[in-house]
Formats: sequence, C-alpha cells, structure tokens
Amino acid sequence: MSRVFAPLKHLDERLRHALWAIGLAALGLLMSLFDPIDQQSWMAQTRLVSEDASGQIVLAASDVDFTDPNRPELRTQLARELERLDAAGARRIFIDAIFQPSADPAADRQLNATLHKLGDRVFLAKRSYMNYDRQRTFRQSAPVVAQGVPQVATEYEARYLGIDWDMPFALRDGEKMLPSLPAALAERSAIEDSAFIVDYSFRISSIPVISILKIDNATVNRSDVAGRDVVIALQPMTGVLLTSTPRTADVPHSIIQIVAAETLLAGYEDEFPALGGFVICCVLLVASILIGKKFGNSARRTAYATVVTIMVASIVATYFIHVRTYPSPILATLTLYAAARLRIHWQRRYALVDQATGLPTFRAFERSLQEAGAANPLVAARVHGASHLMKALSAEDFAEFTNRLVDRLRVSDTGPTIYSSDGRYLAWEAQESEIEQISAHLEGLRAVCASPIIVGQTELDVAITFGVSHAPDRSASARIAAAVATVERTSASSAPIEFDQDGADQDDLWDLSLQSRIDAALANDEINLVYQPKMTIDRTAIVGIEGLVRWYDPERGEIPPSHFIEQCEVAGRITHLTRFTLDRAMRDATLLAARGLMIPVSVNISATLLRDERVVIMVADAIQRMRFPPELLCLEVTETARIADLDRAHGVLVSLKGLGVKLSLDDFGVGAANIEVLASLPFDEIKIDRSFVAQMHTLKGRAIVDSMIRLGALAGIVVVAEGVESDETLAQLALMSCPVVQGYGVYLPSKIERLMAEHGFAMKSVSNMV
Repeated sequence: MSRVFAPLKHLDERLRHALWAIGLAALGLLMSLFDPIDQQSWMAQTRLVSEDASGQIVLAASDVDFTDPNRPELRTQLARELERLDAAGARRIFIDAIFQPSADPAADRQLNATLHKLGDRVFLAKRSYMNYDRQRTFRQSAPVVAQGVPQVATEYEARYLGIDWDMPFALRDGEKMLPSLPAALAERSAIEDSAFIVDYSFRISSIPVISILKIDNATVNRSDVAGRDVVIALQPMTGVLLTSTPRTADVPHSIIQIVAAETLLAGYEDEFPALGGFVICCVLLVASILIGKKFGNSARRTAYATVVTIMVASIVATYFIHVRTYPSPILATLTLYAAARLRIHWQRRYALVDQATGLPTFRAFERSLQEAGAANPLVAARVHGASHLMKALSAEDFAEFTNRLVDRLRVSDTGPTIYSSDGRYLAWEAQESEIEQISAHLEGLRAVCASPIIVGQTELDVAITFGVSHAPDRSASARIAAAVATVERTSASSAPIEFDQDGADQDDLWDLSLQSRIDAALANDEINLVYQPKMTIDRTAIVGIEGLVRWYDPERGEIPPSHFIEQCEVAGRITHLTRFTLDRAMRDATLLAARGLMIPVSVNISATLLRDERVVIMVADAIQRMRFPPELLCLEVTETARIADLDRAHGVLVSLKGLGVKLSLDDFGVGAANIEVLASLPFDEIKIDRSFVAQMHTLKGRAIVDSMIRLGALAGIVVVAEGVESDETLAQLALMSCPVVQGYGVYLPSKIERLMAEHGFAMKSVSNMV
C-alpha cells in the first residue's frame, strides 16, 4: 500500500512547489520587476519581424535650426516653405518643434499668419515632460507664433534602454485635452489615460524623408508629398532630441512619432495581457502535475515538455502577428518551479534519499529523530546477501525487491517509516517500548519475511536479522550507529535478533553514513585546508605551500584525514573532494599573491584518478574558473601503488603537464613510489618519505637519503625532504645539499590567515624548484 500512496506524496510536494513559484512570479508581476525581461523579448520580436512603412507619412528634415531665435530670417523662410508644401498638395503638416520669441517680432508674426492661412491642416507640437516627481509639465511655442494654431502633444519620458515602448493617445493640459502626434497622424480619437503599443517592426529606412530646403527644387517631386501627411523636424538631425529603437541608437524623436503612427495605421496596437498569459501558464503547469499523478512520471515529463513548447511557440507566434506579449511571468514561473524541483532532486540524490532503493536514508532518519525527540528503541535490520542481489539484479529490480521487503516490515499503512542504507541495512523507530513486545514483534516479522519475494518471474529468498538498541540519552546519530553495530553481531542461523540497551559500538554507523556527511561538511565549511610551507634549506624563504585537508566535525571533533579520504575513495567522492581542494587552494594562493607572495601551491591527487582523462578536464576547468596561473600549481600524486596501468597514467600525467602545472611524486621510496615509477612517469619533483628522514640518525638512513638527493640532482628533479622535525636533521640535510625541506621542525601547518599575516617571507628563486 505504501507504494500506492507514494505518488500522492510527490504530488503534494510538486503542488507546493508550483504554488511557491506562482506566488513569487505574481509578486514580481505586481511590482513590475520583470519589465526589463519583457522589453528584451520585444527587442527580439523586432529583429525577427520587419516590414516597410506605409509611405503615407513623410519626414521633412532640415540641415539648419529654423527655431534659432537669433536668426529670424529663417522663420520667414520657413513660412515660404510651408506655403510650398501646401502648394505641393501636402495633406496635413505637423511641426515637431518649439519656437521661442525671435529677435524680429515681425518674422514671428509672419510665420503665425502663414500657419493661420493653412488653417486646420497644420499643427504645432507641444512637448510633455515627466519629472522625477511624476509631475507632467509642458513646453510650447511662444504665443506670438502659436496663437490660434491647432496643437498636438508629444511625450518625452526616460525609459529602460531609452526606447519608447508605448505612447498615449492623448495628454491633458489643464482643462484641455490634446491628441498625441501619432494619434493625430493616424486620425485616432483622443482618449485620456489610454495608451497604445509602439511596434518597431517598421524599417526606419522605409520612411520617406525629404529636405525642407529643397521643396521648390527638382530633387523633391510633387508626388513626394501630395496627399500625404508631413512631419517637419526643424533642427539638424544631430541636434534634435534623440532616442533609440531596438535596431538603431540615436534616432530623432520625430521618427519615433512616425513609427508610432504607422503602428496605429497598420492596426498593430493589440497586446495579450500579462495576467492572461500568466494564468494560462499556471493552469497548464498544475494540469501537468495532475497528469503525472494519474498516468505516471513519463506522462508528467511529456506534459512538462508540452507546456514549455506551447508557451514558447505561442510567444514566438505572436511576434509574427504583431501582438505584444509579456513572457516574463511565464518564464519566471517555469524557472522557479524547475529550480525548486532540481533542489529537491539534489537533496534526495545526495543526502536524504537512498539511490539504490528510493527510500529515505539514515541521514534523513537522524534528522527525523532530532526533530521529533523520540525515545523509543531503534531497530536495525540487516539484509543478508544484499550485495549479491545488487550484483545480480538490475537497479530497478533491486529497488522493487527492497520496497516489497519494506512493505512486509511495515505490516500496515500506519506502520513506521523505514530508512535505508544502500538497501543493505534498514532502520526504524520501534512502536513498542518494552523489550518483550519488541522481541515478539520482530519474531513475527521474521515469519512474515520467510516466504520468497517475487520480482519479475524470479522468486528471491530473504534472510534478515534484527538489532535493537535503546540509548535515549545519546545523540540521534549515536543511537542509529548503536543499532547498526548491534545488528552486525547477529547471525541468520543462530542469533537472528540481538539487543543492546547500552548502545555500544556507536562509531560503526558514523562510517556507514560518512559519504553523505562529507557532502554536508563541504557545504557547511567543516572541511578546510591548512598549508605547510616548503622552505629552502636555510629556512630563509618559502618556495611553495602544500594544501592539507582537515575536517572538524561539530559532534566528533577532528576527523583523521587518512580515515575520511579513504572513505571518499570507497564512496566515489574523491573527485568531489579533489575539486574542492583545487578551488580552495587556488583561491588562497590568489590571496597570497595579492599580498605580493607569488608562491606555488601543491594539492594532493590520488593515483586512483589517473585512470582516465577526467582528472585533466577537472584541473583545466579549475584553472580556467579561478583564473589561476598554471605554473603556480603543483599536483602531488599519492598512493602510486594503486596505479593499475603505468602507460595510461603516463598519458594522463603528460596531459596534465600540458596544462602548465608541475608534478610531484609523494612518499618517494616507499612501496610503489619507487625508481620504476620515477623512470616511467614525468615528475618534476620527488618528496623523500618521512620514514627515511626519521632514520637519518643512523648511518644507513643517512646513506639512503643522500642517494635520493643525488639522484634528484642528477635527474634535474627538485628534491623535498619531508618530516624534518629537528635542527640536527636539518643540518645533516644541508650537508647533503638538499634544496627544499618540509616538516614540523621547519614550519607548522597553518591557516591561510597566518601566512598572510606573516608577510615578511618572500618568494625566493631556487634552481629547478617547482
């Protein structure tokens, strides 16, 4: 029954995430946070779709400033040009300019008289400005010019990207309502507090342009203006108010007025409201979740893909039918929902859900115990032969086997939540508190589990034993660990149930859950680096620093590196830990460089990573991301005994050297870190193992170390003596001409802050040193 209701649990969670995403998107919509995204979409629309203007509106431009009050003769000339436009058959004339009183009032009166002569076929623009207090002010021509002349309004308001995406049909000036210039050009009604969109798909180059100074010249034909509306810009094109379009910057504002009028003439002012698209998206998203509930994950994913396709296709389609849409709340909703689902997926994948079975992990059990404060005994079950089942069955079949076993252990729908560790161990909180009751219940479970479990066409035998621990005063992790330690002492044949009320051996489970703890420790900054310098033999200069991983757990204190690094390799997390170490070491070395300390940094690389080129990609990615000089990075290869294929390792190391980094052979002289490895692989440095340095008080020990130093010098390889802990050892190494030393007797491992504070050290050049 638990498997039947599992989708319902997921459905509730998905609905919660959908509502969360919808709520945040709605808030952003109400606060207009998404306007820049919408405007970027409109710019894309303009670039995808373009067409020619109608040609019914002509721009008459000028190379001189006819509004200059110090040149009244230009106004007289303008009056003549207006008469010529009228004689050429211009339908209407709109003057997009402001006239101040000139030095010659007679010239102003002559211009006014000409405007009156043209009657209701000529209009003067009155400019509207919106100040920072959102108060509208108007600028208009002097009464001596404008008196008795019909007026239209133009709006100047700073907008995102400098583009006017919409314009008003009309503007109120006191008690009077003025039509906007685009509305007047399109002969649309003056509607207060109403605006229309501006469609920039019209090519500006298709708008007819003439020179007002050449109207009586052969270069301007009567047909150029006959029966058309003319918008006159009376200032040089480089001196007028400029704005932008999605395609072109620094466009005269008069042209924007014409584009807006062309929008109205073409009937392209339609838009699909932002709320409408947002509601449709929300309905489709919820419908997809409900489809997943009824028809399963595959149907849900198909529904998701359909929703995204419909939304994107609809938005693109509106581009071509010249309907403005507001895609930002739709994109925000889908993005936020996807982010929430990915977050949960990551949590389940790496922390709270067992990947082998889909059951909650022991880490989730620990969290549940911490939150509930439960004190009943804990039961751990060991599935004997689980490793063989995992090997023999597919991942899906093993998960099915384990879940069917869990259904038996739970007995009923009201049974306890059961947690898993890779399907090998199961654990839960007992619903009984007395030992006798628990024992009887577990005996009953053994009987229930005795019959085979059928997976596919195969009957699989079940062998399961139980361990019970009651230690209410201990931490949650200790209690779980005690239960697992107890079940480890069971035997399927002779001791299937064991009790340990003292909760002994609590460290066992800590190791079982170590891989998930490592991920949490990295996220919580519990794992960090300390640095042990490599110094010249005279200890006057640091020639490099080695990053050493340290883990301080709030509950258990210092965790030995040898222990958790080995667990990382077993759990397949060594790559994750190495990537973290590389990033942190490069970051700290960059901090030192900012203090003037250009010191190479060394990072340990497990030999197990040399099996393929993935480590090369990882190192190259880290160098690029951190913008770190590769020549300041040294990779110390450890545990060379685990190199299975020297030829393949050679190719990987050559690729690493190709990145510009240096390579060091750690623990030289011990195990597989021998002369064969040194001869086969392209190392730049060898580090004499501390076990040899510790024996330098003997004649044989000194002879071995001296031979290693000579070998390095003859081979042109830097030699570092590790584990130097006394002045006597340091003196002996100096007599042997050992170039570099490292150890507690030279410099203790320190945090980066100490190295930054002790800035008296400086980089010193040493021949052949990394």
